[in-house]
Amino acid sequence: MQEHHKVVGTHPKTVHWPGRLHNPLSIQENSVKPFRLVKYISVGSFLVIMAATLLLSLFFFERDRTLLLRRSEEFAVLLAENLNNQVFQKFVMPTALLYGKMSLRDPKQYNQLDTVVRTTIFGFNVEEVDIYSLDDLMVYSTEYTIEEMLEKSRWETPLGLSVTPTEEHNKALAGAPASRLISTGSIARLFYPGDHKSVRVLSTYSPFRVDLNPETKTEEVIGVLKISQDITQSYKAIIKNQALSITIFASVMTFLFVSLLVIARRAETIIHRRAEEKKRLEEKLNHAERLAGLGQMVAGVSHEIRSPLGVIRSTAELLVQRIEKYEPGNRLGQVIIEESNRLDRIVTEFLDFARPQVPNPVPSRLNEIILRNLEALTPELERLHIEVDRSGLSALDPVYVDADLIYRSLLNVFNNAVQAMPDGGTLRVSLSNGLRNNAPVQVIRVEDTGDGISPEVLNSIFQPFFTTRETGTGLGLPIVKNILESHGGWIGIESPAESDLNPTHDRGTRVSLYLRVRPDHLV
Repeated sequence: MQEHHKVVGTHPKTVHWPGRLHNPLSIQENSVKPFRLVKYISVGSFLVIMAATLLLSLFFFERDRTLLLRRSEEFAVLLAENLNNQVFQKFVMPTALLYGKMSLRDPKQYNQLDTVVRTTIFGFNVEEVDIYSLDDLMVYSTEYTIEEMLEKSRWETPLGLSVTPTEEHNKALAGAPASRLISTGSIARLFYPGDHKSVRVLSTYSPFRVDLNPETKTEEVIGVLKISQDITQSYKAIIKNQALSITIFASVMTFLFVSLLVIARRAETIIHRRAEEKKRLEEKLNHAERLAGLGQMVAGVSHEIRSPLGVIRSTAELLVQRIEKYEPGNRLGQVIIEESNRLDRIVTEFLDFARPQVPNPVPSRLNEIILRNLEALTPELERLHIEVDRSGLSALDPVYVDADLIYRSLLNVFNNAVQAMPDGGTLRVSLSNGLRNNAPVQVIRVEDTGDGISPEVLNSIFQPFFTTRETGTGLGLPIVKNILESHGGWIGIESPAESDLNPTHDRGTRVSLYLRVRPDHLV
């Protein structure tokens, strides 16, 4: 039997079985996370893919930009050839016939040229058209009127603004068109609200020939046509498309990355639970193996003790009968019988612990089993002045248990409670329905007003042969635990027990026995 001992501290502590007796370090704190490598690979892959996405976006942006410039240049060259033909046919020839020579200082001739140019480029995305002579003079520009040209011109004749030839200008004079991109601000300026200025301008230089022949293009070059196109919006559209592509790809990759992390976390949790369960089962298996070896030894020793013990007891009974005839008051033989009986009970406990408890469940009412125990303990309860509170003892439906085994387990629990109150007290017994691990159970609670159990002892009360009483075997509660587990039940011990029996909440012990209701839950 187990004995209750004085409480150390005021906070209740509960031990539940089956489960771990001790509180080992958490597996998660001591073990290597099995999916940590997956996380590292996921993060690394995410960063690499994002970097690759950025590089690919830059590559495609540069490709689209080059394609835009090429198409814009091709368009400008075609427009320059058309403009070359229109200027020659509608301005140069008529002017030569009408005036005998060309002089752009004449407002009529300048305005006539301006009309031809603007009519030709009308409807096209052209920002400016300039015409240069062979001697590096800008003789016409859609940007200036005749008055502005006359004001800016430093030459009396011919009319023109002196310019410094660029590489593209010289290529055009050599007969080959060329273009250059002019940036008037950063890319960020493309997205300034309300800013409608040209930020990206493509200037295309094309040779101005005498009566251009579209097939040969071998006519004499007499100047340069410069066509400036505002490609800001096209440039902006390319950037928006690339930004959209990066955003979509980054969003998809982020979603995949987060999904992978969630899956890894879920898998890690499952692995952790399985590892924890495996460790618990290994501990239980090791404990069972130790108990099995110990049980075999105890069973063998108990068997060897029981045979001579029976002889001693029977011999003592004969001795008592003979002594009674000659010395009626001599109790030596009776002492031998009493001690033999006590030793027999101890051996019986050893055998009960060593032998597996295989229940034979039949429909039984737990309240009747409890009342049988209390009836057997009535003399001891009266001797110690212990009151019994049966107000919570309900007559519930029968459950499938082995009544004899449950009786023996309850007898151990009641004896512990009685031994904890040598100076009297109150013993409360209750029976109720409940749920445990989502299974319907009936709960037997036995509560006393004794000193309680210290935390150190509470952690060891289910260890076989652990006892703090000189006459105890330390097998009472382990036997109770084995009987309950054989029924698929649990035992929980709480000390000190907070209830109205102990107003100070620093005394007493509450033992809860959980027994399943349905037979299909038996193990």
